[in-house]
Amino acid sequence: MEEDKAKQKDEKKRQREADKEERKNAAKRKKDENAAAKAKIAKTRAKPKTVQIPQPPAIMEAVAKATQMRQFESEKAFEEFCKKPGKEGLLSLDGQPYVVKDCSRIKAVLRESSSKVAVGIYKIQLPSHGLVQDTGRGQIPWQGERRARLAECMKEIAPQDVTHKCGFSTKLLGQLQVLHITGSTVRMVHRSIERNGIGNIRYNQSGKKQVLSISFVGLKLISEKEKVVIGNDMDVPEWVEKICDAAKPTHLDDEAIKAEIFFHEVGPDELVVIPSGIATIERSVPSAPLDAALDQKAKDQIANDSMSIGFRIHYVEGPESVGGQRLKEMNGLQKSQHKSNDPIVGYWSHLLSGMSKATGSQSL
Repeated sequence: MEEDKAKQKDEKKRQREADKEERKNAAKRKKDENAAAKAKIAKTRAKPKTVQIPQPPAIMEAVAKATQMRQFESEKAFEEFCKKPGKEGLLSLDGQPYVVKDCSRIKAVLRESSSKVAVGIYKIQLPSHGLVQDTGRGQIPWQGERRARLAECMKEIAPQDVTHKCGFSTKLLGQLQVLHITGSTVRMVHRSIERNGIGNIRYNQSGKKQVLSISFVGLKLISEKEKVVIGNDMDVPEWVEKICDAAKPTHLDDEAIKAEIFFHEVGPDELVVIPSGIATIERSVPSAPLDAALDQKAKDQIANDSMSIGFRIHYVEGPESVGGQRLKEMNGLQKSQHKSNDPIVGYWSHLLSGMSKATGSQSL
């Protein structure tokens, strides 16, 4: 009897140990399965989106036919122009891009040692950035000690800016005032509506690039000719890219379209002001022909010499401006594509509301 009890006791003990081991193994299997699942998700999320540099739209082969952007030889020349009354002065540029050369105040800031160091570090790091390798271009908020002064110098060449009069929140005001340092390689081709649809001030410190601007009116005319229909749930910026890709040299023979297109080959120490509601097509200009017969060392040297470094910052125009009206029209189209809680609609509507406050206008 005692012997049977001992056997039963041993059997129960072995069963408990076996059950314990099974639970332990099951927990380990579950842990391994969870770890594998997490690793798979992380790998999927970390996998970069394939981005390719687009081919230059066909219209870029006929830029010589486009109207040249209005040019001013210096900051002083631009300031004197702005003193002229009415449409003899700044109002004549309403809605049009323009160029200011020989920006002495901006150059003075960038000649300072702290600025040189910050720009030099960015230029060294630029080619290794993943996005730059994929797209040929990139930008980051500039952390140079003199960023506030540089931003001020750039904003002086956009006197139509009403950013500080719009009553924007501290957060949005801060976003609009971020100064970015930008870079592009010799391979860069880019086309899009101006960032966030609003005005943009661009200073080019080094390198050359071709910039073709097409207003929202011109974009609509091209879309009608080429039947570039905005698809269901398609965002306006995405539609704009498709129109830019469809732009052809023959469109510059149409007077109505040509009136909405401007061109400039931007060189070193030139500043370009692009108002709201304008798309730009950009491509880098190599410092020398990239002949296939060149050895790799020569090609690398041309690539380095052709690297473009610059700075960009937003500006906001008044609601009665041509740019303000274009932004209103773009927002209306975006609204028709999406529900009212669309983030682009919310952002543009907020901007337009602030722009109205800047001048006391209720027109928007």
